[in-house]
Amino acid sequence: MEKDMPSEEFLWEKIRSEAEQVSQREPALAALYEDVVLSRKNLVEAVAARLSRKLGSHAVPAELIREIINYTLSRDAAARQNICKDISAIYERDPACQSYLEPLMYCKGFLAI
Repeated sequence: MEKDMPSEEFLWEKIRSEAEQVSQREPALAALYEDVVLSRKNLVEAVAARLSRKLGSHAVPAELIREIINYTLSRDAAARQNICKDISAIYERDPACQSYLEPLMYCKGFLAI
């Protein structure tokens, strides 16, 4: 792991905490944060949930996409490390980004990668 890069566990705890705070402040967003973050066990599951919500369709249901992404990422340590690097880089370098939660939820570039 690179120097100063937060661990996957650290990022997950921060993202969960931030999602809980936003859910309390913004009840209209609570269901989204519950589905993508708060009901998930780890960062991989949250990334899979967010991507599947974006990519799901009648042809390929979101649940199938979520399972495929979760399966793939859970077995690829380099991909998980890159997710952590990307979230950290966005948080540290983008002055508009105020939390670790924002790249996962709102940064199209992060989701595209």
